[in-house]
Amino acid sequence: MSTAAHALQRLRSTPYARRLARERNLSLSAIAGTGPDGRITGDDLIHFRPAQVEIARQPAPAISAPVAADAAPAIAVSPKVAVASTAAPSAVVARVVFSALEALLAQIAELRPGVSREDICLKAAAFASEAVKSVAPDRALLLLSAPDRRQRLIDLADASLSTISKMRQQANDAGEATLAVSFLGRAGIRPVAARLIGGGVARLVVGAGEKDGSAECLLSYDPSRVGDEDAEEFLGVFRDLVETPFRLLV
Repeated sequence: MSTAAHALQRLRSTPYARRLARERNLSLSAIAGTGPDGRITGDDLIHFRPAQVEIARQPAPAISAPVAADAAPAIAVSPKVAVASTAAPSAVVARVVFSALEALLAQIAELRPGVSREDICLKAAAFASEAVKSVAPDRALLLLSAPDRRQRLIDLADASLSTISKMRQQANDAGEATLAVSFLGRAGIRPVAARLIGGGVARLVVGAGEKDGSAECLLSYDPSRVGDEDAEEFLGVFRDLVETPFRLLV
């Protein structure tokens, strides 16, 4: 813009209008004056509204993440397909008195050598599963005898304690069962949670005996497959049989 044109623009705007233009970062050339001879006034700046320009926005292009050469192909999942979710296990706990069981073991030690606390508990669990079919409908127990060893034992409710002892020592590491049983080997450790094994619906954790002869026993179960009342019934039957183990000898 020439000096003459700049001077002409200044003559056609009031000082107030020029100050407002500087404050609002507006160009006077874009504003039509309403004063004498088209002079731009302060009111022109105050009522000025810049034209709204609409910009057509294109959708952003999809960006593909790099795929490793050995990556598995992506699988499209329809939003209408329901995805199955695994229910978190529930649990019930009972304090069981083992003094009668220990007394029984002392009495039958000579007649039935090798019979242990675990054998009596396994038979009690088998009887409890007979009473509550939803926990072990296959009449089998999965004994978790070591972190890397699982033994499937069948029809323990009909077997003698001596037979159960031999079965436990000779069982192969194979098979599955809906009810898993494990034992804690250290006193003072309380079972508060236990994960279910494989496709099992329940897991019984038998605590180690305390100084007073009692221990906490926990039944963890899948609430979508075992009802709360069934879980309580199972653990109640197990406790009653362990506390009166002579019934297991009949």
